[in-house]
Amino acid sequence: MTIPGISDRIACGIIGSIGIDMTVFPAPGHLASWAGVCPGNNRSAGRELSSATTHGDPYLRGWLGIAAGIIAQTRSRPNYLKSYYHRLRKRRGPLRAQVAVQHKILTAVWHMLTCDVAYHDLGPDYFDHKPRSLQYQAQRARRLIAELIEQGYDVSQLIPEHSA
Repeated sequence: MTIPGISDRIACGIIGSIGIDMTVFPAPGHLASWAGVCPGNNRSAGRELSSATTHGDPYLRGWLGIAAGIIAQTRSRPNYLKSYYHRLRKRRGPLRAQVAVQHKILTAVWHMLTCDVAYHDLGPDYFDHKPRSLQYQAQRARRLIAELIEQGYDVSQLIPEHSA
């Protein structure tokens, strides 16, 4: 119940569906695939065909859907899963983002039951402070400086000397 969006009733439903013995699932991906929250991967000749989720346990998918829906609400507290949902929703749409959050929740449950640890939230600003490569940081700085110049600001003092 330490995972955001998971109440005692949802936790009982998830545990009732998968059990507490995680030795039957060697990796979290196996559990997610069994539950049916893995995206399909159907490519042929460089074209991406259907990428619908696989069939899985309908009851577990229902419980995970409720939890992901609670996380997606705008009134819930800021946390890692909520920021992950909103990041993906911009690019992929609300339904795919919800399935991705379900996958994250199930992966966290697998780790919690396998390693006997509590859930550790990475925080809503995890993606803002995520370690990035120097190339990415330089590219982002150039893009932001170009945006400021476009808006009419004088950025001659902001440009580092070694990046010119």
